[in-house]
Amino acid sequence: MPGDITGSTNNIPDRIVDGIDIAVVCEAYGSEPRDENWNPDVDINNDGIVGGIDVATVCKQFGKTDL
Repeated sequence: MPGDITGSTNNIPDRIVDGIDIAVVCEAYGSEPRDENWNPDVDINNDGIVGGIDVATVCKQFGKTDL
């Protein structure tokens, strides 16, 4: 499910988009593959940068579940 980045164990998606997912994407905001805070899991649109579209995607999905 787009926006579901983390879960309670081992950062495996937990099928719930919550505040932790938003925090993780915001932590990597503005990063590219060469950056220390780069996280490919939050480059949701796979354009090589964690940007506004990635953050917006997670925020749009906030509160949704795939249970």
